[in-house]
Amino acid sequence: MTPIWVALAATLTVLMTSFNGVPAKTVTDAERLFSDLMVGYSKMFRPVLNESIQVVVSTWLDLVSIQDFNEVEEKISFTALLYLAWNDERLVWDPKDYGGIDNLYIDVSKIWVPNDAYEQC
Repeated sequence: MTPIWVALAATLTVLMTSFNGVPAKTVTDAERLFSDLMVGYSKMFRPVLNESIQVVVSTWLDLVSIQDFNEVEEKISFTALLYLAWNDERLVWDPKDYGGIDNLYIDVSKIWVPNDAYEQC
């Protein structure tokens, strides 16, 4: 059984990825955009410009399968995908400045993600 944090990491990567390719005139536009976004960016800080504002993290769960259900012991074992979505106010840009790029894949290891409170769900 795959730990939920592994499924979560994979899900975050999928949610933040556009598999249609980078809609840029050149790869240089995407590289420049990534470089500019990462200047001064630290995943240690919450993704808001005003630290007094809360970060709203939307969550939803897709049940994939039920492996075991024991009514007497009141136990259930299942596989599910946990999805998390939020806005990172520090990762915004004007597409006109970057060859029309309006989305960009950024590996989840490089950006802020909610803490691992969901790891042991």
